[in-house]
Amino acid sequence: MATEMDRKALEGIKEEYEYGWVTDTEYTFKTRRGLDHDIVEQISRMKGEPDWMREFRHKSLDIFLSKPMPNWGPDLSEINFEDIYYYIKPTEEESDSWEDVPEP
Repeated sequence: MATEMDRKALEGIKEEYEYGWVTDTEYTFKTRRGLDHDIVEQISRMKGEPDWMREFRHKSLDIFLSKPMPNWGPDLSEINFEDIYYYIKPTEEESDSWEDVPEP
């Protein structure tokens, strides 16, 4: 159950961002929104993970999906887990030093 303090802290979150600052994000790969076993396969394949890691991720997803939403702490019922991108690969390149990282 959310407390009054929780509600007040979250009041303005759904409002439009007032400063107008937005960053266009460039990426080389992005999954569709939501999380299911197909997404787990895509992420694991993109990362080149071994079979044991992929299997671990599938088991972890099954556990996550079987759990009820917690009823302690703030109210999380309004989180739409199907509206989240769980993996976005920003670039194909890797950098070894800060000098190689592109400027924003």
